[in-house]
Amino acid sequence: MTPRPGRRSAALLAGLGLAAGTLLVAPAAPASAAPENDSAAAVAGGEWLVGQLNADGLLENAEFQSVQYGLTIDAALSLAEFEGGDFAAQLAETTGSLTTPENVEEYTTFDYEFGGERFAGTSAGATGKLLAFAESRGLDTTDVGGVDLQQQMEDLVRPSGRIADGDETGNNDDFANVISQTWAVRGLAEAGSQAAGRAEEFLLTQQCDDGYFPEGFGSGAGRSCDDGTDEPSIDTTAFAVLNLSATRPPAGSDAQAVIDQAADWLRSQQTPNGAIGGDNTNSTGLAGWALATVGADGAAQRAAVRVAAVQVAGFAQCEGALVPDDVGAIALGRAQFDRDVVTGIDLPAKDDQWRTATAQALPVLRSLPARSESGTLERATSGRFVKAGRPTQLRVRGLAAGQKDCVVGGGGGAMVVGSGKVSLDVPGGTANRTYRLAGVGGSVTVRALGAKNLTIARKDVVARGAKQTVTVRGLAPKEKVSVEFRNRQVGAGTASQQGTFRTTFKVFGEKGRAPLVAKGQFPGARNGNNAFRVR
Repeated sequence: MTPRPGRRSAALLAGLGLAAGTLLVAPAAPASAAPENDSAAAVAGGEWLVGQLNADGLLENAEFQSVQYGLTIDAALSLAEFEGGDFAAQLAETTGSLTTPENVEEYTTFDYEFGGERFAGTSAGATGKLLAFAESRGLDTTDVGGVDLQQQMEDLVRPSGRIADGDETGNNDDFANVISQTWAVRGLAEAGSQAAGRAEEFLLTQQCDDGYFPEGFGSGAGRSCDDGTDEPSIDTTAFAVLNLSATRPPAGSDAQAVIDQAADWLRSQQTPNGAIGGDNTNSTGLAGWALATVGADGAAQRAAVRVAAVQVAGFAQCEGALVPDDVGAIALGRAQFDRDVVTGIDLPAKDDQWRTATAQALPVLRSLPARSESGTLERATSGRFVKAGRPTQLRVRGLAAGQKDCVVGGGGGAMVVGSGKVSLDVPGGTANRTYRLAGVGGSVTVRALGAKNLTIARKDVVARGAKQTVTVRGLAPKEKVSVEFRNRQVGAGTASQQGTFRTTFKVFGEKGRAPLVAKGQFPGARNGNNAFRVR
């Protein structure tokens, strides 16, 4: 094998969380087990992922120019989950590339020098993940690229059942953790290995009393985690649910009890907006996928809606620099999505965040309800008119939960996810302004009133106690209007179809020049002043 600085960390982080970029594992249940939907969002994400693969069907880190084997497995397992997209040929190509002798060695072993010392051995996390992937693809795991992966994994299982990295030099640290253990459990179980039982038993001891799994291994025959030293991990707990479920434990078994308790804990971590683990689509997507696997469809759907909110849907008016090249991509979170709408995906520095988030969060989108093909748009506020030059609120109805659309008009756009309200600017000037849903149709036209100096016609001189007739012009038909004399309202109503309003009142007050004020629908922008002499 060829020494390569950094291979140690790249290989051994294969079983870690977000920082490693290797969070997914395919559940054993077939795709049809998930809630039925048209998978449009999922297929779009899959197509974007396919576009990120190199000529060999692998993902590369553009910044460091290195192949990302673990993330490629994540992407491949995600592509295998969805109906409605023809990814079979791509999966075959990617599987072939991942299992060449050179790549199997590159991914599962390490050999490098650092600080004048040599480090060499076998990565338990990478071996377990590749073993599980090879089993999912129906390969002979005793001969993957010339390597007996089953035996290689078995050699990394200690008598206690804990897995550990292989060490050829005596200088190595052990980077295996609980996530690595879940991969090993699944891979060994599906291979029918005699080591699967003790590896599973050790994994079960790593669950805390509250139901979660920490990322790091604990000692002893169990861990209560009550002392606060074992921080809960959304990703590790979700992995435990997914990988243990893949082994199909019988009802009433210890493993099934652990799965149920872990799923209950994941549900307890979900916030009202659907997120599980904060503004992080990796954790939310992974946990939502795990919950869908155990039949917690409501929680899975809420997680899917949260993830879909930061997937690029293809609306140029709302997604700016992310369209058209990035349709289907999933951002790491809302902050990244909003930033990159303006700047675009900054290659190569940020492309791995989008790739990692998409590969890891994509499967939860199977829990989205079927999208609607039509919608309606209406004003969210009452009244006949809106004020030009100011925002107006519109209400969208008829979209499915998690379905994105873009309300366009007034020279701008506003994204909506599911039915709800949006706010859009109204251009200046009096005119009819039309807003529409770019995706499913549906439109509404609002009558905007711009600034206007109203004119007031009146008699020049009126005796005190006599009647004055005032005519206001420059109004829009049906516009509300009021007339004030000496700061007291003396007339109110709506304008005629010709845009005029007339009122008559008895003149009061002292003799001399007296003011008249006319106020339209929006008094601050539409008004007029005049005066006459009282004798």
